[in-house]
Amino acid sequence: MRIMGAGIFFLTMCLGFVAAAPSPAHAQFEYCNQTSFYLFTALGQERDNGTIRSEGWWLVRPGECRTVVSRPLRGSTYFTYAESHPAHLGGIRTWGGRHRLCTGDGLFTVDEHEECFQQGFEPRTFARIRIGSETSWTSNLTESDNYQREAARHAGAQRLLNDIGYDVGVVDGYLGRRTRRSIERFKQDYGIRDSTIVSNALLDELVSQAAEVQQETGYQFCNNTEIELWAAMGYAEGNDWHSSGWWSLEPNTCAKTRNDDLPAELIYTYAVGYTEEGDTIEWGGDYPLCTGDQAFEISGNADCESRGYLTVGFQQIATEGRNGWRQSFVMGSDGVPIEEVQAVEILRPQLDPRMQRP
Repeated sequence: MRIMGAGIFFLTMCLGFVAAAPSPAHAQFEYCNQTSFYLFTALGQERDNGTIRSEGWWLVRPGECRTVVSRPLRGSTYFTYAESHPAHLGGIRTWGGRHRLCTGDGLFTVDEHEECFQQGFEPRTFARIRIGSETSWTSNLTESDNYQREAARHAGAQRLLNDIGYDVGVVDGYLGRRTRRSIERFKQDYGIRDSTIVSNALLDELVSQAAEVQQETGYQFCNNTEIELWAAMGYAEGNDWHSSGWWSLEPNTCAKTRNDDLPAELIYTYAVGYTEEGDTIEWGGDYPLCTGDQAFEISGNADCESRGYLTVGFQQIATEGRNGWRQSFVMGSDGVPIEEVQAVEILRPQLDPRMQRP
């Protein structure tokens, strides 16, 4: 069965809330980040002709408000979406809803939201808000700890310090002695001369260093073929099996499927692609795991079909206890699929946290 377009599959934690209210100051739409994460934000607007335009990405630091529309708002319906910076450990967190809109890489504007993948875009699920006749609006992005803005800024520094190994303990938004010591040590280590305890310069350097740390951890798929591939991975946690996918791999590109330490020493992977002639090319093995025909995250490897899934044979990859691993899918000269696996430093484009999205 062909795999339906699912795009890059992100581990999502349901910890995000969006609170919205009229903005009393200027005519604008702004996001206020009251979380401990760097967030990339996007916005959709329903236009007079009934179509929806989506735009992004705007980066918002923890504890920061950012105006994304600086003119008086027109129309009564908007759509909001945010996701955490990939430099953070533990997978991508999202703040959205149920309305599927297309998004792009870097700065984007999209007007057509059917068949996102065929257009070279990726679908995200946005939350719909109705602002009535208001000309200004603020969407507050929060998490379960319900930080106020200053505490969110402090918690953001704490989370990033933990992400890169400067252990501050609990992320609570309180600048206690342990947190202050870690901040001073980080400033000394990276030559930051700033009298403000948690400044923008500190936060930006923290997220930049966290992104570099991520280069040495996680799992990366590389598609070294001339066709698009869809990949999945699995692992065992005791007697409990987990599988997830699909990651869309364009020809001659790589995608990082995990940005934290590998969950087990043995990883199980599967990839499939389709040639222009309609032939199916597979990289798999003898280890049966459950998969879906769209994006999936499945627990258990028994009774796949009775649960509405498919059983697919995965191959076993022994990662030798390493934290970082790259797997390349290659086509031999005779058209037979082969794979290359190696423990390497996972390379990743340098992320400028002020300009780029994940």
